[in-house]
Amino acid sequence: MQVNITFEGKKSIEAIQKEFQGQLSEKQILKTTAYAINETAKRVVSRSKKEIKQEYTVNNKYLNRIHRIKKASGTTSGLYAEIYFSGKPIPMIGFKYKDKSKKGGKRLKSGGVIVEIFKGKQQLLKHAFIATMKSGHTGIFGNGSYIEGKFVHSKERTASHKSRITEYKSPSPYSMERNKGIKERNFAYIETTLPSRTRALLQNKLNKLTK
Repeated sequence: MQVNITFEGKKSIEAIQKEFQGQLSEKQILKTTAYAINETAKRVVSRSKKEIKQEYTVNNKYLNRIHRIKKASGTTSGLYAEIYFSGKPIPMIGFKYKDKSKKGGKRLKSGGVIVEIFKGKQQLLKHAFIATMKSGHTGIFGNGSYIEGKFVHSKERTASHKSRITEYKSPSPYSMERNKGIKERNFAYIETTLPSRTRALLQNKLNKLTK
C-alpha cells in the first residue's frame, strides 16, 4: 500500500508566474516552475528522513525505501509533485536490536530480543528470535500471529504441523512521517520556500537572457 501527500501551491505560483509574463516565454516559465517544485520535493524528502532518524533507530537500508516522488512536468496541468510514503510496516529487524535468544550457538527457551524503535526506549520481546528464511531475508520472529494489529503468541501449527511463526513489524514510513508533526512542518516549509524559490529561479533565467 502506498499513501501519498500531494502539494500544489497554485495561487501563489500563478501570481509569481504572471510577474514574468511578457519577459519569459510560457515554456520557460512552466519548465522553471516545474524544476522549483521538484527541487522542493527532494528537499522535503531529505527533511523527513532527517527528522525520522532523530526520533527512530531505523537503519538506512529501510529508510531509503520509504518514499517515491512523482515529479512535476513543465506543462500547465502538470505543475504539482507527489511524494509517496509507504503505508507498509517496516520489518522490526530494520531497527536497533539485541539478540538474547541464543547463547553459545544454541536457542534459549526464553531470552527474546531487545528492540529499540524510538531512540532511548527499549522493549523486550519475550521468546522472540532471529531467523533467516529460505529467501535469504533475516528477521525477528515469534510463535504466533498478528490479530487486530497486535502480535499474539500461540502454539498454532501450520498445515504441515510446523510451529507457525510470524515476523515482527514496526511502524510504517507513513506513520513515522506523521509523527511529531513532521507532516505539518513539511507543509509549512513548502509554503514558505516554494514561492521564493520559484521567483528566484525565474529571475535568474531572466537575468541570463538580458545580459
